Amino acid sequence: TGNLYMGGENIISNARILGDVVVAGESIAINGAVTSDVMAAGSTVQVLSDIGSDVRVAGGTIIINGKIEGDVLAGGGTITLDGAGIGGDVAVAGGEIRINTPIVGTLKIGAQKVFIDAPITGNVSIQADTITLGSHAVISGDLDYTATKKVTMEPGAMIKGAVTFHERPTKMLSPLALVAIFSTLLLWKFFALLACALIFGLVFRRYSTAIITEATARPFLELGRGVLIFIGLPILSVILFGTLIGIPLAIVGMFAFAAIVLFAWIITPVIVGNFVYRSIWKKDEVSVKTILIGVFVTLLIGLIPIFGGFVEMLLMLLSIGCIVTVKWRIIKEWR
Repeated sequence: TGNLYMGGENIISNARILGDVVVAGESIAINGAVTSDVMAAGSTVQVLSDIGSDVRVAGGTIIINGKIEGDVLAGGGTITLDGAGIGGDVAVAGGEIRINTPIVGTLKIGAQKVFIDAPITGNVSIQADTITLGSHAVISGDLDYTATKKVTMEPGAMIKGAVTFHERPTKMLSPLALVAIFSTLLLWKFFALLACALIFGLVFRRYSTAIITEATARPFLELGRGVLIFIGLPILSVILFGTLIGIPLAIVGMFAFAAIVLFAWIITPVIVGNFVYRSIWKKDEVSVKTILIGVFVTLLIGLIPIFGGFVEMLLMLLSIGCIVTVKWRIIKEWR
């Protein structure tokens, strides 16, 4: 019951979920029914059950084989839509797309190779290299497509609406294909950040908790400290490079700066996830759930033009200040 948030290598959900499902991992299989939305990102994503609302997935190989009441948004390499049908609109982008399930709404596709073998009630818009309509394909609405050649129709395939063909002279990436590439890059960034944040946040939970405490108790002070370190440490290292005796210290300073920035990139979603979880659910913790939320929110912020980058930089500087403060405190305790 309730929403399900999971992150890990291999994820299998067999239970019936009365809420949303948000998962990320290497291999994902959702076998139990979900009453609300599904959001999933992984190398292999399988949605094999009935979904009460929308499905949004990204991955290398995507298989959806269930009754989907709402819309489907998918981006990846190979995408296969099977099952009892989709009650809303469908927008998919990838390398090879196969549609074997009825769709009540509209269908938009961007891919290299497209195969449709099911009834589509709404209008269909496709940008691809090759398009094939199987014997069970019935498009009740209009078909507007851009391809290197005209659509191939197997015996029994039907298009009841108007057909508009735009010839693509040479193989080129369509806008939806570019979206698929962007989604894949974003997916790998998500996995890299999630893996690092989970390792650091859970293995070094005490250190992570101390950093979060500093960020919560003195955010402006730590932000200012982060600005000074971010600007001052590289300048100091460059100055030391100008002196013979200072070269070793300059090298150490540059390595220290790189390490601090890397750790700040990792710890930022841990801080953000804790803040969001504490603000909504009134619980203070560092867990898989909070880190997963933090990674999602951090990446979403980064997608906002201009403002998102500015906010990301502020969060990074805050993390730098907190990291240095906690590390300095640990050093003093060791002395």
